Amino acid sequence: MSQTLSAQQLAAAHSRLKDTLLQFFEGGLPDATRKSFELQLAQFQQQPSALFAAQSFLRQSTDKYVLWYSASLLEKRASEKWSTVPPQQKQQIRNTLMTAVVAHSNKDNAWPRMVLDKALAALCTIALQDFPENYPSYFGDLYKLSASGATNTVGMRLLRFTLEEFPLSPGDSHAHTSSGRRRRVKLSSERVRKLSSVMGPVTAKFLPVLKNTLETGSGDDAVAAL
Repeated sequence: MSQTLSAQQLAAAHSRLKDTLLQFFEGGLPDATRKSFELQLAQFQQQPSALFAAQSFLRQSTDKYVLWYSASLLEKRASEKWSTVPPQQKQQIRNTLMTAVVAHSNKDNAWPRMVLDKALAALCTIALQDFPENYPSYFGDLYKLSASGATNTVGMRLLRFTLEEFPLSPGDSHAHTSSGRRRRVKLSSERVRKLSSVMGPVTAKFLPVLKNTLETGSGDDAVAAL
């Protein structure tokens, strides 16, 4: 069960994490020290308050390393232990990720690519397990992102992640994507059949958006995201 933290506790945790990550990535640490830092970062992920802290940092932090680590933490939990997260908290995480992605979709407030890709990967990994039963709005949210000029680039990026991860036919491997890459979450054969049965109509809805993006060049970044 996840624990919450007070504003003061969050600020202290953010400060410690920021310092640790800065030294880890830019400090030129010797191997022994680096391994010690890796252990500290792994231990943070196991704390009962880790999910709460990660969501808070995604909403409030401006530090690229803290943002990347927070998104990575959520993606890891979604990939490895999503079934252990309570339903209400799953919804909170989905909402936090989508809201944060939308908030940082414009160029003036854009996240670094390493942060954005981790957040999008977390969203896609969650949808792979929760859609449609517990995340019926996923493709509707994705369509809004893709069709809006303000969020088109991020929407195209998430659409690419989705088409790579979601099974498009019943014959798709439960463990690998159609391109042969190992899927972030291993799906049961039944799950592959269920998802592939709805992907045809779902993806057809995006064809006009894709066509418009490619034909009008509505943002070179959006085209590049594909």
